Amino acid sequence: MTEPLLVASDVVAGYRPGLPIVQGVSLQVAAGEILVVLGPNGAGKSTLVKSLAGACPRYGGRVSLGGRDVSALAAHELAAAGIGFVPQSANIFTTLTVEENLRAGGHLLDRALLRDRLAEAWARFPDLVAKRRAPGHALSGGQRQMLAVARALMMAPRVLMLDEPSAGLSPLMVGEVFRQVRAIADGGIAVLMVEQNVKAGLKLADRGLVMVGGRVAHEGAAAALQGDPLLAELYLGRHAAHADPIAGAAR
Repeated sequence: MTEPLLVASDVVAGYRPGLPIVQGVSLQVAAGEILVVLGPNGAGKSTLVKSLAGACPRYGGRVSLGGRDVSALAAHELAAAGIGFVPQSANIFTTLTVEENLRAGGHLLDRALLRDRLAEAWARFPDLVAKRRAPGHALSGGQRQMLAVARALMMAPRVLMLDEPSAGLSPLMVGEVFRQVRAIADGGIAVLMVEQNVKAGLKLADRGLVMVGGRVAHEGAAAALQGDPLLAELYLGRHAAHADPIAGAAR
């Protein structure tokens, strides 16, 4: 069994002390693996990922990256340690061009490495090449999402965290973004992804974790969760045990 790269144990997080949204969540993700975090609205999914990336206060628990305890690190220190984070909104600079956004993502790199990472970004996201001088506000939703991911990859993270990457995208663009996410994981990066599109998320991921009320309610292999009636119960209530969990849970 592959050793986990990112391990979170009993994480408690939220925005006000004494009123935690995430209440003792544990998870782990290995290099090359995609873990999708699912759950109904208000379950604490986004708060969990934000707390692991240092973008939201964490009041308890332990986080380790490659065996190193990173629990006390600030957001910029987590980024330097190898955690890349793509928030759901405000994930690019809309007044900067595509290339300027990428350069901003790699601002700590020396000139030669920055040049190499830019070349990698253009090769991975060829649709952005023609837009390299266009401002962020001129991009489509799908192009913005690809740019946000490309910018997060400029520092070559070991773990990539994505908050609702399919939000607001057409089915065609969801497929393209998810194809890129799978390729990123296949390249050896651990991916932790919050997703409301249950069907697409489970089809993409290796494993799934379901949160309800700030806690882990269920988890397992993604393929097994696709046909698990408990998924419908957790999303829709106990009386939905015989409903289609994928159709019922999709947003």
